[in-house]
Amino acid sequence: MTAPCPIAAPFSIKIGRSRAPPPNSTPSLLSMPLSVLSTVLSHRQRPELEFLCRKTCMYMKNMRDMSYTLASDGTNILLCSSTRRLFLSGFNVGRQCGLGSTEPFVRTPSWVRLPPVIRVHASHEAVFAFTTNGIWAWGKNTHGRLGVGTVNPVVARPMKVQVAGTVVKLTVAPHAVFFRTLAGWFASGSNNHGALAICGNRKSFVVPQEIPDSADILEIWSGHQSTFAQRPETLSACGCNLFGCLGICLGVSSVDVLTPVALPEGMRVTSVVSSDYSSFILVGTRCFVCGSNPDGQLALPPCPFLSSPKPLPFPVDGVITRGHATVFASNGRIVVAGNNKSKQFPSDQPVLPGPLKLGVPFTVAKVTLGPGSLFLQSDGGAWFARGDNSNAQLGVGELEASIGHLGPVHRGSLLHVCPGTSVSFFIGNDGVYVSGNINSAGDSSGNESFFGDDLLRDRTVPQRVWDGAKCRLLELAPTLVVKKAVARAGRDHRG
Repeated sequence: MTAPCPIAAPFSIKIGRSRAPPPNSTPSLLSMPLSVLSTVLSHRQRPELEFLCRKTCMYMKNMRDMSYTLASDGTNILLCSSTRRLFLSGFNVGRQCGLGSTEPFVRTPSWVRLPPVIRVHASHEAVFAFTTNGIWAWGKNTHGRLGVGTVNPVVARPMKVQVAGTVVKLTVAPHAVFFRTLAGWFASGSNNHGALAICGNRKSFVVPQEIPDSADILEIWSGHQSTFAQRPETLSACGCNLFGCLGICLGVSSVDVLTPVALPEGMRVTSVVSSDYSSFILVGTRCFVCGSNPDGQLALPPCPFLSSPKPLPFPVDGVITRGHATVFASNGRIVVAGNNKSKQFPSDQPVLPGPLKLGVPFTVAKVTLGPGSLFLQSDGGAWFARGDNSNAQLGVGELEASIGHLGPVHRGSLLHVCPGTSVSFFIGNDGVYVSGNINSAGDSSGNESFFGDDLLRDRTVPQRVWDGAKCRLLELAPTLVVKKAVARAGRDHRG
């Protein structure tokens, strides 16, 4: 006899309204931890999202009122003081946004996971975060300069700096980083020509090494394979001394020990700019120059070189130099000197006979010097360029090999210009752009592949770059921020 089939238990589903919350419960947004809320708000795509509720509105105001913001080379840094969390966005070619992303530009502020951050130092495509658990660094790691123990040219995520002692100050240079501790100075990066003042045959250090006899050094400036250090009474220098660019009056090509510079006694140096075998030493608005001078780039009569620093006859507020050309800011005016073969300066002579005051039809806010090119930014934010345009790299929409007038760069909202010999890169507040001869820059696949889409592009005007690998030729150019308004003088719009 077959056993009877068991009867299934009754089963039913009741569809109705969701259960009401307890009368004393707190809405989830109001109970969300501040650390989580700050991350949510920083990633918002629409500004009005801060009005989701009273707490988000109040906390967004708190973030604006109690946050430390910093812009470095087009990278935007936000340090929230209440949560000690760090958010980065913007220019990312050197991976300085610390997210591991290969995109050249990060649009949305993103949280960099670190111990609680106390302060941030950013410069030359590198970021250093001072935290409750030491210093962490990421970004461009040329010659291992970040001091994190690796020779990788790029550090995409934060790594701890391996420096002994408590760091109280940083000096970041393109080739090296100097750390001031309570006991003295440490350095990492390129030691070519003895530029780190560390004796020995090592060409570079990936872990910071102590600089001998450095406890009394107050400030350090470092440039083109050379380093200058200010002590209480003297200025010392080391590194490459070709053409006497260190100003130490010694007939040697390099010095690996900090050696006194031949300046008058009692001089307290405020800044040193050195590049391409020329040095400019500022003492207030007085400027002493030494080094290579065949084209008069030191703003003194042309000669092979000057091994002893000589004072300039005009006041200097700031200076940039590249190759055999130099730009000065002087009492609210722009003064130029040196080589002019590419007509980057308003003169028909290939070498300027002396310092030349630059007259422009607008107020200048920023000056960038390229290889044979000059870029000027007006106080309204527009950029203008002149000089070598053999590869259409000026971005002014013209194909002439040399532009002898100030042409407007065909792209708005640009923060920085990085000119090169074949291509120029432009850092905007919404992306990275490029103009010029892409194929001569080493990319044989054509413009469409370089620009990241299949549209026909005009290489004479800046076009957006989507692939970070395409920015391998990008190098930050020397830029002079004009602190004093430059009065309109003369005309330099057409010749």
